[in-house]
Amino acid sequence: MAALRQVKESPGVLLDEETGTYYKLVDTLHHAQRESVLIQNDSATSSIPFGQEYEFGRDIADKPELDCNFRTPRKLTSGQVMWVSRIGLYFPKFVGGREVDAEDIQVVAENTFFEFDIGGKRKYAAPAIESPSGFGWYGSTTKNNESVLSLGLPSLGGVLPLAQKIYFNDKHDVAGRLTFQRRTWISGLPAAFLAGGNVPRTPDNSAFVLARMILHGRLYTPSMT
Repeated sequence: MAALRQVKESPGVLLDEETGTYYKLVDTLHHAQRESVLIQNDSATSSIPFGQEYEFGRDIADKPELDCNFRTPRKLTSGQVMWVSRIGLYFPKFVGGREVDAEDIQVVAENTFFEFDIGGKRKYAAPAIESPSGFGWYGSTTKNNESVLSLGLPSLGGVLPLAQKIYFNDKHDVAGRLTFQRRTWISGLPAAFLAGGNVPRTPDNSAFVLARMILHGRLYTPSMT
């Protein structure tokens, strides 16, 4: 895709001189393309196994815009293109009226590896804890035995931009995943981390963590002029 040129006669409209296609920004200041996945373990007798993957974008059915603004699994809406400048994760503390235990969020954030692919090629990879979204809560609370939990500084200025912006369009498959990786090289960890091949299950065995992948950048949609 060639550089987009502002069309002087039509404010807010840009032209891709290579294809002759006109585009307009979906959001003037900032756009966040998001998709969410539940990390859950319903078993009272086993833990989440090492190697378990939770994939973003595989199932978007019935998800509201709050949790997912992809309208097609793993793809942008027809005709759209996007330049991604930052990639991150967010773990909501409340899902509906249900409070997610801070310990569960920490178990996931500290023990999963995050990957982001476009067209089957890896474009970003880092531990979840090293992939802040720039969103979250910050401060203190008077609630007993509780804390305000945030993955990194809740500010876009606190999220490092990608060394090179990533471009993709509606023809590309977009995939993100969180994986519980083996850590057998560390001695002294609980058995669940070693021979048992498991990570600790959530405290009540039926809890869940909602993980949200957020792509920061500029989203363009076709324009008639």
